[in-house]
Amino acid sequence: MLKVISKFSKKNSHSVFGSHNSRISEVDSMSSRSQVALSRSNNGGLVGLSNLGNTCFMSSALQCLSNIPELTNFFISDQYVKEINEKNPIGNHGDLARAYGDLMKQMWCGGSSVVAPRHFKSVLGRCAPQFSGYLQQDSQELMAFLLDGLHEDLNRITNKPYINQDDNHENTADSVAAQRAWDNHKKRNDSIITDLFHGQYRSRVECPDCMKVSKIFDPFMYMSVSLPRKEEKIREIDIIWLDPQKRRSRYKIVTPRDGQVIDLFFAAEKVSDLPADRMMLCELSQSIIESTISSTQKLRDIREGRYSLCIFEREPNLPVIKVYNAYKGYTSYLKYFGNPIILQIPKREMSYKDFIITLYMKMSRYVQLTEESLESEECLPFKLKVVNQFGVEQVHDLCNEDENLSIYMSNGKPVTYIALVWDAEAKGRILQAGRMQRYRLS
Repeated sequence: MLKVISKFSKKNSHSVFGSHNSRISEVDSMSSRSQVALSRSNNGGLVGLSNLGNTCFMSSALQCLSNIPELTNFFISDQYVKEINEKNPIGNHGDLARAYGDLMKQMWCGGSSVVAPRHFKSVLGRCAPQFSGYLQQDSQELMAFLLDGLHEDLNRITNKPYINQDDNHENTADSVAAQRAWDNHKKRNDSIITDLFHGQYRSRVECPDCMKVSKIFDPFMYMSVSLPRKEEKIREIDIIWLDPQKRRSRYKIVTPRDGQVIDLFFAAEKVSDLPADRMMLCELSQSIIESTISSTQKLRDIREGRYSLCIFEREPNLPVIKVYNAYKGYTSYLKYFGNPIILQIPKREMSYKDFIITLYMKMSRYVQLTEESLESEECLPFKLKVVNQFGVEQVHDLCNEDENLSIYMSNGKPVTYIALVWDAEAKGRILQAGRMQRYRLS
């Protein structure tokens, strides 16, 4: 009897057929006996396998096969002995089957709680040199070789006939064509492994021009099944607020895996109450904004792990100036620390005093403005420097002759990045215990 497992599609389909024949009835009767045989020992099968180096890959495969009652009973009852095919040229002269049978007896009838599969490992290494060492290997590859090796050692066919491939199944019922293909397969492959693990695919291809249908039945012993992919992903996102008194907040946000950045904004809006149109997503690296990500960019295109993602609150439709905290070390290059600051100045030009007041308001949680700071740049604990997106200092004077601060450079492009280069004393007071603290500049 043949049973169709999966449905067919119109143009191109793959189906799986299972086969039941006289051998299956033997296996079915063996199954009832196996339940008795495998339960005779109180702790039968509840056995650990010692790790011989990094052989956990082998132990996991053996434990899986050990808990198949029909297969294990076949070995511990010595039924396999009379079916060993020592003349099979592509087999292992029965050595692999004997070693596996001895191991199953140790695991199910030995009375020990731990078994060291040294003999089996030695035989396995002789039969398959790729498994001869004690390094980690792929468990599925070992199981595939072991099942195939046991099949060839126990193949009941001693003289394999030549079988012509018959692909002309266009006008033949699937059940008939499947049985014919399975019978041909069994003429060359007949073992306990075939009875328990073999099946066959049906592949159907239809030509869209001539409408000719081709059906092929192929045997298989195992199939690869893809793991279901999660449609959603949890991301950790920091939000830096416009309100200087609010500390940087971190949220876990659930987003569609194949969505856009705007979907992330809508998800962040639900957990933070920050409107999506006031969000700007950036990639941060060591206190530098590496890039600003468009709201239409695909989330799967965002690089994972290299940079941290951060949402800045901003006013819509106003230019953004990114302000960094920096200092000069032993070299002339700037080094950066702390959180970047977002400034939005609606005017093309503003007075130096107004700019400093705006800047101090953004830093009011850890810096307080003094009257001296408004009088002259010399009284500031930092120097204002224009930098590029990589934090490299640029030659540009922020103040013009009228002491107005221009946010546009001579080439007409807006100033996008400014560094506050703090003096050593001020930086030391800001960075206490590795974070910015509130203090008063004197």
